[in-house]
Amino acid sequence: MSKQNLQTNVLPFDWPEETILMYFNKKEQPNSYRLNNSRFPKRWATLFPDLNPPDFIYTSFEQPEEGFVSQAIDVRTDHPGFVQHYYHHKLHQHFKEQDELIVAPGFTNGINIWEPENETADCYGFERFFLRVQLRTLSDLPEMVIAYKGPIEVLKSSIADNISFVPTTTLEWVLAGKRLARYIDYVREGNVDFGGAYPVLNSGLRKALGMAAPPRGQPNQYTAHYQYIKDFCSQYLYTAAFRACIPVLNRFLPANSKLVQVIHQNNHHQQPGKRTRQAEKNTSWN
Repeated sequence: MSKQNLQTNVLPFDWPEETILMYFNKKEQPNSYRLNNSRFPKRWATLFPDLNPPDFIYTSFEQPEEGFVSQAIDVRTDHPGFVQHYYHHKLHQHFKEQDELIVAPGFTNGINIWEPENETADCYGFERFFLRVQLRTLSDLPEMVIAYKGPIEVLKSSIADNISFVPTTTLEWVLAGKRLARYIDYVREGNVDFGGAYPVLNSGLRKALGMAAPPRGQPNQYTAHYQYIKDFCSQYLYTAAFRACIPVLNRFLPANSKLVQVIHQNNHHQQPGKRTRQAEKNTSWN
């Protein structure tokens, strides 16, 4: 296939037409999000002139909160790390409101989304996607990378049903309602409902339960993975509701000589909320 017909897994979207008023506090408050000093907006010192460079400040982004100070942010020119953090926050807020989707915790570097699929007698099945915003990487616009990360399963039997005969060391992630949490964090919270929390399958838990390993994917399944990405975009991104959040254009960027990042099919078992260099390959889609 000719070079000009190659497509990436990257959707461009429009810059805002105006600056965006955002809100900040030097102390943590309810409904605030922590920013480390590598992601401060460029003019943070004008917000808090009495502070030496701190390790953290806090923001509610576009939500006004009592005691917060405001600043107009031009996302075209402000600190790229802060702008990416802002867009990942918008993605996280949008998708956690979708009843059928599970959104993994954390959104600093992107968001992990689980879409229900292929339920069996013993497990709930999900297809996993990873969304990340990058700025002016393949174009002069902000861009969204959409990666397919493969299937994952959650037991239909709860932790309470399994904890007496499987080692707790095999319990890494659990699903309680729509919330994903590390098992160790879930337990530390206290007053947990083991009957309402369901283990996410991993290789150690499969072995403890005597379950067969999932079939390995065939090599070079990029075309199949790209179809998953296109279907996800059609269902969740090319909608009026999503474009009110982030105005994506209805086209993938063509491949060029710059870096294109996609998730390799061998990364099926990467746990929620994590990204690794091994999970990324430099390639393009047919």
